[in-house]
Amino acid sequence: MKFWMVIVVLVISYGSRACTTFFLKEKGALIFGMNYDWLFGRGYLVQNNKCIAKTAFEQKNPAEWVSSYGSITFNQYGIDFPICGMNETGLAIGVMWHVISIYPFFADKRKEIDNMQWVQYQLDNCSSVDDVIATDQFLRVNPVSKAKVHYLVADAGGNCAAIEFFHGRMKVSRGDGLPVAVLTNSTYHRTAARLDKYASWGGSRPIPSGSGTQDRFMRTAHHLCRDDTGHTSALAKARFVLKQAEQPDYTKWSIAFDLIAGRIHFKTLHTKHYRSFDVPEAAFECGSGLLLADIAAPGDVLLSEAWRPYSRDLHVDLVKGSFFNTPLLRYMPMKFLQSTWEYPETHECRIQMQAEKSVHQTNPQH
Repeated sequence: MKFWMVIVVLVISYGSRACTTFFLKEKGALIFGMNYDWLFGRGYLVQNNKCIAKTAFEQKNPAEWVSSYGSITFNQYGIDFPICGMNETGLAIGVMWHVISIYPFFADKRKEIDNMQWVQYQLDNCSSVDDVIATDQFLRVNPVSKAKVHYLVADAGGNCAAIEFFHGRMKVSRGDGLPVAVLTNSTYHRTAARLDKYASWGGSRPIPSGSGTQDRFMRTAHHLCRDDTGHTSALAKARFVLKQAEQPDYTKWSIAFDLIAGRIHFKTLHTKHYRSFDVPEAAFECGSGLLLADIAAPGDVLLSEAWRPYSRDLHVDLVKGSFFNTPLLRYMPMKFLQSTWEYPETHECRIQMQAEKSVHQTNPQH
């Protein structure tokens, strides 16, 4: 039984209220925004290094790769299974529940990957929306995975796409097929088709104030498309839009990725104010080791001081805490938790591997 399959089966009732994402192009800036709406806000920021050799988690025909790019991700249920993130090229991806997703039914020649690890794969290997879409030719989501999600993807070139799965095939909404760059928890084209029913697009319905998926979509689209907000910067407007999409006590993280500046701004339900850091400040060299930062660190702690080297204890604490704080998951067999918290330790630094090989070749005493 797969890790993410169990998660979704047990908490699927929360899906219709989980997360809002958008992409803002304004005043020469590109901002990817996400509200993470969930049961709890415990989690870690992770510095994912480049030149790391990986094998997809628990697959019969696993994808294998060496990461080309470093990234910063927001993680709850384990390293390599991010909720959202941005890599050093300015590619950003966010995950949202989508209960009618249908992944490929049958095995084919493509390599397999879990639908949450799919996000990390793209951040590890891609620099554009086109790159992400092209991976469908050789990579498929594990067809037995019951996690029902879809994705919003954007890059530093100003491109954006909603990526969903229907009847075993990837469906991409972009360009004219993406009239507003917003995604919540309902099918993109069906929700966007209702835009003309609302006042902002010539209809009669007022902009809704509820927390349901369609209400959040319409409200976010309304504020995103307005030109009269009075904000002096795209970042200020993005924060305003995130605020309008918040669900009281349910929105645990609000995140704004600045794709051109390579800067991440975020706040939590409890820290209230935004903290920021530059992605280029991360070295991302595999020899430097994996770094984690507690998302819930006190607001007066400088983020640069919050990074800590990866340790088994830290990851066990994250995985156990996330499972035990999710209804019913606290009773999952320990072997599932163990395979998750041990997974990052199966990765290898390719540069280090090459260096060690060189030492052995040049020094016969080794």
